[in-house]
Amino acid sequence: MTDVSAPNASTGVLAPWGSPPTPVIPRWYFQTRLAQASLPPLLRQFASPQAGFRDLLDLAGIWERRSEPLTKTEHRALAGFAHRLGQPPYNHAVIPAGVDGARLLELPLRVRTLNCLRRALHAGRLSTGDPVQVGHLMALTNFGFVSLLDVMCLVESANDCGFLTSPPAPAVGIISAPRTAPLPPLDPKDPVRKAASDGLAAVLAATREVNGSRTLTEALNGDLGELVSVMGLAESFAEIDIDDLTEERSLAQEMLAKLAEFWESLNEVERTVLVQRVLATQPSTFEQLSRQLSLSRERIRQIAKKLRVGLHEPETSTPGPAGWAAALAMKSRRQLGPIAPVGALDELIATAFSPFESAENGGGAEVVELARSLLRTKSGYSCAGGFCFDRTAVVVIDALKSASLSLADDVGLVEERALKEHLPDESWHQHWDTLVDQCQMTRINGCLALRDSQKARAKEALLCIGRPATKEEVAELSGLAPGRVSSQFSTISSVVRADKKRWGLAEWVEDEYEGIPAEIIQRINEDGGATRLERLLEELPRLFGVAEGSVLAYANSPRFRISEGHVSLADPSSIRLRDLEDVIHGRTVEGLPYWSFKVESRYFRGYSLAGLPAEIAKALGCEPDGRLRVPVGSPQGCDPVSVNWPLSSLTGANLGYLSVPLTKLGAQSGDRVLLALGASGAVSLRLVGEQPQAEEQARSVTAPVDAVSHATASDRSDRAADLLERMIQRRRRL
Repeated sequence: MTDVSAPNASTGVLAPWGSPPTPVIPRWYFQTRLAQASLPPLLRQFASPQAGFRDLLDLAGIWERRSEPLTKTEHRALAGFAHRLGQPPYNHAVIPAGVDGARLLELPLRVRTLNCLRRALHAGRLSTGDPVQVGHLMALTNFGFVSLLDVMCLVESANDCGFLTSPPAPAVGIISAPRTAPLPPLDPKDPVRKAASDGLAAVLAATREVNGSRTLTEALNGDLGELVSVMGLAESFAEIDIDDLTEERSLAQEMLAKLAEFWESLNEVERTVLVQRVLATQPSTFEQLSRQLSLSRERIRQIAKKLRVGLHEPETSTPGPAGWAAALAMKSRRQLGPIAPVGALDELIATAFSPFESAENGGGAEVVELARSLLRTKSGYSCAGGFCFDRTAVVVIDALKSASLSLADDVGLVEERALKEHLPDESWHQHWDTLVDQCQMTRINGCLALRDSQKARAKEALLCIGRPATKEEVAELSGLAPGRVSSQFSTISSVVRADKKRWGLAEWVEDEYEGIPAEIIQRINEDGGATRLERLLEELPRLFGVAEGSVLAYANSPRFRISEGHVSLADPSSIRLRDLEDVIHGRTVEGLPYWSFKVESRYFRGYSLAGLPAEIAKALGCEPDGRLRVPVGSPQGCDPVSVNWPLSSLTGANLGYLSVPLTKLGAQSGDRVLLALGASGAVSLRLVGEQPQAEEQARSVTAPVDAVSHATASDRSDRAADLLERMIQRRRRL
């Protein structure tokens, strides 16, 4: 890769960050896997709409196609993009060793960056004798991520053209610092401090009368900013740098100093309790410390309480160790954001005090470890799944969980765009996938769902197709078997039949297909009680793809009545049934009527026996369009069987729940079974052809078998004569 991050070495010109020829992104980003990171839309237009910038690597050649500096909007977009990619590690060297501090201050840095470096060099907090690392710079007061990008880009350009190693030359308009004489020390009685003190006193006096503030807390909670503006002090206050009013120590230094004082005030027992109980990531129990220190558990509890108070209680107007830790934790949260990888939080905590580990700078390694434990406690992050979440993120996750439940449809699919509207603002979009994982949602072919279920997969596939589809089409996309697709769709309220073969969403289908009988009834009701048969035979096949013969067959079922080309609902009371004797296949020796049927293997899988004569259903107590359960007397120990008599069925009534009785009976596929109707309303099932061993069983059970399968020729002749006589009598009645 051509290194285009160097400035124009031939001219030696150094321009501010964001102006040619200074690079816009530090070299570290190009030398890592981040080089292929996709650019956001705004940055793709950096050079021109025709430039075709796509990823970070393209920014290396920005000044080859552009000569004007970046605008403020582009500058902010660039900094935000770099921030999302992450900053270089804390041990990454930014300024090489041996750079003259005065020469460093001659770089055309941003005003804030320049002021930070000047104050740090003056206070001795930044030594250029050794390489200056990212961690050193980020520990400086008011030094942020934008300042880091500013320094890295300018220092790289200056190094490449030899600017930092060449003797300084007087230059007009470039901020510089004397090379020989050190900067004068700050005067505690500087007029700046006096001006600030006088101005603040005036504002506090005003808020006492305007807002009734009696304490500094009440004043800070009021509208001090508005008072400063209306009193005409805004401009003068804007010229006062906070660093001119405060000590030249960072939050980390202040925290270490307070913690070192606190540590020195403790005895050995208190130090042990502080380390192992109060600040430990996995605190020891009172019982463990009691045995270790030979003290009672109550005494350990009292010591722990005292230590917590000592950490948190401020000394007069100066914060205690926990107060400084809370402020440093706030800075850390703003640097990491509401959601950060666990490693980023660990690295930040590990490096926060690295420049101050010596006793001279902070208090030694022991105090630094305590500071890290305290900072972790105060960070407010809870970690799970490789990420850390601050309190704001936890609230957002809880809100998304609640919103997902309210937005979920009847199978648990969640519209992603609607769910995103529950985010506080667009800055949370970058954490979307992590938030979804924390809400324990899943994706089915890209669609959000509360859980991965067959119903959700079937409906999601239908949504992807975007039109009414067959079960085979849905099965191919969802990975389900076609039979499972039909069974799942039949239980989803938002999915209906578009026709005989296709399913669709209810809003896609103008006329839901509910089966031929239901469609006939719908048109009978539409036409005022009777509809033309011609309409049914033309309309139903055209709309729903059913056969004309099927429509005609259902129209001739007992539910309907055809008269003069019109179809209407039949009166159930007009149904004519045959005599039971004309339907049954015989009687047992006890005189009980029976009807026989052939066993099929599907009965053992839960399927019902179709074609049960309506006369048998009536004899068992089932009314037209009714359903009931009938107890089983034999074999014993069986649940009742079901009798269902739908008038619109082409196969008549049906008998269900046969699996257990047939199994207990020892029946197999192909066997013939007698269904005997008992006088008490119960039924009994018996195998045809079984040969009981006991003589009494033969008389009570095998009599119908003998009558059916082993009758003599004379018996068969008599039965034939009886049957012929019944047929003659029935014809006479008709």
